[in-house]
Amino acid sequence: LTPGISFASLDFQTSGATSTPPDPELAVGENYVISVVNTSFAIYNKSNGSIAQGATSFSSFFNSVACPGVFDPNVIFDEEHDRYVLAIDGDGSNYCIGVSATENALGTWHLYKFTVGNGSTVFMDYPHLGAGQSALFMGGNIFNLNTLAFVESRVWAFDKSAMYAGSAVPTPKTHSLGAVEGTPQPLHFHGFDQGTWPSFSEHYFVSDPYDGTTLTVHRWPNALASGTPTIVAQLDLNTATGVTGGLPVDTPQQSGSNFQANDYRMRDFEYRNGSGWVTDSISCNPGGGTVNCVRWAEVNLVPATPTIVQAGVQASSGQYRIFPNLAVDRCDNMAVGYSKSSTSMFPGVFVAGRESTDPAGSLQDELQLKAGEVAYTGFDPVPRRFGDYSGMAIDPNGFTFWYLGEYSKNITGSTKWATYIGSFQFPSCISVFLGEKVYLPIVAKP
Repeated sequence: LTPGISFASLDFQTSGATSTPPDPELAVGENYVISVVNTSFAIYNKSNGSIAQGATSFSSFFNSVACPGVFDPNVIFDEEHDRYVLAIDGDGSNYCIGVSATENALGTWHLYKFTVGNGSTVFMDYPHLGAGQSALFMGGNIFNLNTLAFVESRVWAFDKSAMYAGSAVPTPKTHSLGAVEGTPQPLHFHGFDQGTWPSFSEHYFVSDPYDGTTLTVHRWPNALASGTPTIVAQLDLNTATGVTGGLPVDTPQQSGSNFQANDYRMRDFEYRNGSGWVTDSISCNPGGGTVNCVRWAEVNLVPATPTIVQAGVQASSGQYRIFPNLAVDRCDNMAVGYSKSSTSMFPGVFVAGRESTDPAGSLQDELQLKAGEVAYTGFDPVPRRFGDYSGMAIDPNGFTFWYLGEYSKNITGSTKWATYIGSFQFPSCISVFLGEKVYLPIVAKP
């Protein structure tokens, strides 16, 4: 991996000093990079990382559609239509979506609010968003508002053509995936500028039954019509990796108290060249005791029954890797980013990757994007929350990765979370830009 530009993004203070953990995500388009955290987002010029639009609260952004109580932000770039999509959970009752009218993230946005909970008995949590052929897809978990008991996981399909036109949007299609599967992640398409945008009309989600082993694949045909999602595969990640995945343990750090690593739910589902790629955090024992580890897998979506192509685990004794997110370039090289901590280091931002010619299931040496500066603290009780997810995106050019990760920063106040953006590439896939949406690889896998 060859690093490119990198720069500090939002932290607890610059985002409004109101929320923890940050839940960072990132999207990159032709000219801008958008980073989001709970309650706020910022826009940067892609060419040099300079601020194009400073910290903006989601509450003010969605003021015209009234979206209070915001949390769990999402942001993606739809390569087919050159649109940025910003979204966030509104008090568990609404899902608020903003789509840029053009590729200009500083221009006009079309804003929408959709009901996803009823505000009295159930609420929606942990939404994630993906761009598909004809719709924007979202998956989330539904909980009982009074008891906080898990009720079901649910998926939605929003008519993106209507939204991109700024028109009234038909009522979104939604289906329950039942109470066994949790945290459905929608497939997010890539490859339009390279001519490899998928042509299939059905869409895919992954979920897990909260056992640390099973990856469940759902196929949803005719999502904007009368189609119904069905399970088409249940894949064994323990067998595929050769590593038994346990529930993540609390994460130690230098000179500070442990913080939470949450659980082993899937945190990504990225499409590239016929495959869907996933990643999650697990606990494992690489030989020196139990630590938190990054697990990833490539799933072949071409067959009627999807299969695992390869899978792997990034782990080392005494080091704890948490909250991963990945992306795949036009040459089928993959990069995964995460936070890493240990008893001798503060939480920092790291990435690792693999080229398509590397041995199956392997990753190359990791790269540090940003070192932690101080022991992580927050305003919540020990073990403190640190995060829920992070954000890796692939540039529309198909070869530049961008990662937004979390680290501990020496800032004023008791809460020390901060985010950092770094770009990087595999030299074997660097391409020359020839013209509008035309890219010629110098060295690339056919």
